[in-house]
Amino acid sequence: MSRLLKQVVYGLFYLIILAGLVFGAYSLFFKPAPSCTDGKQNQGEQGIDCGGLCARTCTRADIGPIEISGEPQIFHPTASGISVLAKIQNPNSDYGAGRFSYTFKFYDSQDNLIQEVPGESFAYASEIKYLAEFNLSFSGFEQARRAELIIENPEWISSDSFKLPRAALQSAQTSKSDRGTLQVEGRFINNDSVTLPNVVVIALFYSQYGQTAGVSKNEIDNVPPGDSRTFSVIHPAISNIDVSRTAVFLYAKR
Repeated sequence: MSRLLKQVVYGLFYLIILAGLVFGAYSLFFKPAPSCTDGKQNQGEQGIDCGGLCARTCTRADIGPIEISGEPQIFHPTASGISVLAKIQNPNSDYGAGRFSYTFKFYDSQDNLIQEVPGESFAYASEIKYLAEFNLSFSGFEQARRAELIIENPEWISSDSFKLPRAALQSAQTSKSDRGTLQVEGRFINNDSVTLPNVVVIALFYSQYGQTAGVSKNEIDNVPPGDSRTFSVIHPAISNIDVSRTAVFLYAKR
């Protein structure tokens, strides 16, 4: 072997060793550790940044978006604010949305955007539910003629891991005061094995002709297992109301 060839071989040998040392040092001291947000399927994950050690469940490609039933309804319960009601449905029987963000957008008669009101909620597998905001007051609310609901960023969870809590309505009675103020009084029970951190009670009021005439809500926090709680939902006077048609809904998250 010529002297020049030996120099080339030895040079390549030392270059390989040096490259190995550099790569090893990078991997040991500088390369980011695998995580659930690195955009790679590693550390035993079932998909990219999901499953395995990651909290986020891997979802199927055919999972459907949360559906909105018609256009949100706007009500004018007082002279100082408006209320809005929307009906949604999770079409997926195997997945619930542990959390999603939503925005109510309000428009005037010329379809100009007046205000956006953000919120957060959840939806169990195959659940049909209402989203409502009561007596909102913002600049220009008097001109609101139309509302739009936008739902974004649902965090899908297997229905086996996100089950509907067993909260049951025990009673509900609607009364009307001499001044016409409506009050829904009732009781519900937590039949589940865990404390419910928050229970939302929504009351829908209907006219004598069966049309939705108003909405109001209340929230009860920290309901232990087996506990029965009373609730009260108030709404200003509504003309031509039929108190016997009032519908009450409970929405709770474990």
